[in-house]
Amino acid sequence: MSLYILYGSQTGNAEDIARDLASRCEEQLGLSDVLCDTLNSQKKTITEIKAHAKMLVVICSTTGNGDAPENAESFWRSTKLRSAAKDLYLGVKYAVLGLGDTNYDKFCHMGKAFHKRIGELGGEVALELHCADEATGLEDVVDDWVQKILDTIKEVMSADGEAEATTTTPATAVGVDAVSTVATNLALSDEAAPGGSEETPTPAAMNPEAVAAPTKST
Repeated sequence: MSLYILYGSQTGNAEDIARDLASRCEEQLGLSDVLCDTLNSQKKTITEIKAHAKMLVVICSTTGNGDAPENAESFWRSTKLRSAAKDLYLGVKYAVLGLGDTNYDKFCHMGKAFHKRIGELGGEVALELHCADEATGLEDVVDDWVQKILDTIKEVMSADGEAEATTTTPATAVGVDAVSTVATNLALSDEAAPGGSEETPTPAAMNPEAVAAPTKST
């Protein structure tokens, strides 16, 4: 069975972390069946995840007023439905990393929401929820989480002898530079205010200390 690493990214940070993790799973753990893609990419086949995924890793930021990034919102709508099957993720081990900014009221709302809902629909927590804060530096949590999730993935995937050395490079596991490079790129906030653009970040978004606590609109 496969390892699914699915991300929801507004500015690219969650995607960078996901793809770096996929590369490490391939190179360090010897996994040959790793799917790394957006959450929305699995929206149409969401009911098939439990049949194909032995472990699901979700890395998701929060944007706007506690909203999902565009490349995760369709998947989230399908997951949060009251009519969703109670066994939608039955037997799937999962872990969630949320990216956020404590300058906003709904800090890491999507990470928390995914963690709770997947569990309600039959998923089994493999690693406790981790939330990284842009206001203090995402890398403070991310670096520690990466090591913990690698250890967890190794344990889960090797249960049936799936973590065997391989020279096969899965097309879905795209390698990126080492974690140090990812940490450097984490200067951009992955929790943008409404209307924020990942292509043209504002100076305030690039410097969390310059971000004033937002006021609630009425």
